[in-house]
Amino acid sequence: MRYLSGYARAWEHDAGMRELCNRIVREGLPAEAEIIYSGRNRVARLAWEDRSLVIKEFRQPNLINRYIYTTLRRSKARRSLENAERLRALGFGSPEPMAWMEARHGLCLHLSYYICEEVQGRDLRFLDRNEDRPELLPALAEEMGRLHRAGVWHKDFSPGNVIYRREQGEFRFYYIDLNRMEFDVHDAGKLLRNFRALARTEEVAEIGRLYAPHSPFSLTADEGEAVARRERAYFLKRHPKVQD
Repeated sequence: MRYLSGYARAWEHDAGMRELCNRIVREGLPAEAEIIYSGRNRVARLAWEDRSLVIKEFRQPNLINRYIYTTLRRSKARRSLENAERLRALGFGSPEPMAWMEARHGLCLHLSYYICEEVQGRDLRFLDRNEDRPELLPALAEEMGRLHRAGVWHKDFSPGNVIYRREQGEFRFYYIDLNRMEFDVHDAGKLLRNFRALARTEEVAEIGRLYAPHSPFSLTADEGEAVARRERAYFLKRHPKVQD
């Protein structure tokens, strides 16, 4: 039997959202939702009232974690929502968080779900072919500096997890896949890992040079480039199948 445990900002005054959350826990992803990613986890898009929602279904944990995630640790869905709220409170972008839910069998976690509003924009894949590149790379480098000065460590800082769009003539960045995000991190060794999976080596090197004056680590442009190249080289060594 599946039990609901969760939080939704709108539950107290939005019966429609409350019913949607309960239906997802009882039945899984809605049949009318469009599956936009299916792999380790599943992601679906759902037209709901006047909004477009994104629902992420986190796969069932292993036997030990099924118990740990209900007693000792927060579930990935709950961390996603709470990290999104904290990130937005710091002045950074993330799709508006709507709800997290857990489907449990007794004290064991079965599946968990995170719902947020969809943000229309473009991700950072194929930067080498992106017509926005001349303006985008400086904006991205400055944004990385802001994140690092604020002590925000997005541990999944990869092209598909950074969405951008122009708002009032300027680039605005939105971050997704936040369940592993950490705050109050000021260790250069951790924060500079953000260069590893961000883009190809040449784009990463350019971003590193542009990042230097915004960095909390007093880097010169040459040092910023060297750091970015070093982190990218480490990533490629660990993932030899990745084409640079």
